[in-house]
Amino acid sequence: MSRLLRRLAPASARLAWGRLRAEVVRAKVLGELQRVARSERPILAGPWLGEVGFEILYWIPFLRWARDAVGIDPARVTIVSRGGPASWYQGIGARYADVLDVVGLDAFRSGNAARRDALGEQKQVRSTNFDESILDSLRERLGCADAGVLHPSLMYRLFAPYWWRHAGVDWVARHSRFEAVPPPPLPQGFPYAPGHYIAVKFYTNDCFFSAPETRQGTARLTAALSRRLPVVSLATAQSMDDHAGADGVAVLSVLARAEARSNLEVQTAILGNARAFVGTYGGFSYLAPFFDVPALGVYTSGTGFDQSHLTMARHACTLLGGRTYGAVSLDAVDPDRVAEALA
Repeated sequence: MSRLLRRLAPASARLAWGRLRAEVVRAKVLGELQRVARSERPILAGPWLGEVGFEILYWIPFLRWARDAVGIDPARVTIVSRGGPASWYQGIGARYADVLDVVGLDAFRSGNAARRDALGEQKQVRSTNFDESILDSLRERLGCADAGVLHPSLMYRLFAPYWWRHAGVDWVARHSRFEAVPPPPLPQGFPYAPGHYIAVKFYTNDCFFSAPETRQGTARLTAALSRRLPVVSLATAQSMDDHAGADGVAVLSVLARAEARSNLEVQTAILGNARAFVGTYGGFSYLAPFFDVPALGVYTSGTGFDQSHLTMARHACTLLGGRTYGAVSLDAVDPDRVAEALA
């Protein structure tokens, strides 16, 4: 359907056309998955280079669905991500390889920036030279020169109809498997027992602005939480994406020296064993329900994020068995009520 016809066609016709295109895309993606599954070669799933939130909410559930849909043996699969979050991928692959095993942190940041410039966006809608260089290095490192690839672009193609409003949340659920996973063990020397602290992570992004009132709001919230239970910040010295830390959190942080290669896994262990999680909407707030940790995501701008992702996060919690997940504007938060509910 041409652009002119799309503009002239009634909404019902445009929606029907969108759904038809979605089924065509689905058939093509399934065909590529089947080709990879039939080859019997080793498989590299990744590299994942984008946002934590999309990795948790879309990419990993997509890989679980692909595993079941075309019968991919996890023994053939090596997961490729960054920052060490191997625990997120349990049951999908037999091995985990980190991008930072073959690319230094500075080279990762510059290469990822060049990738985003080439694509015009953060999302891995197609493989770039940076993706291919990582995969080639890992093939050599792992001794699997003939390894096939499950690239994130497959997931982006398949789920685009949902983000474009051509399909409902059931479209993503139809092509996803949401499975709870056990958390990694707490780091050696961690001062609190599982379930006896609250994890927090505040960082600035498009929906959580850096401003004096933001810092005051997070300080009030963390102070209220700390009157109930110890509070541990997941803030680290390592930046793996475009998010910057938010000020105003005066709580215990044991992660300031976390290495880039393992920083996501260390954060995961602390979050996954917490009583609850409170932090910036998106990202790690999506992860908490997979460990049955109640989560509250806060934002300062309700127009700074796509509502479809919040809809998907809530639906994922339903599919996980009714996990507790909330999202609310920071200026609407009653710190004492939140602390009472979560502690």
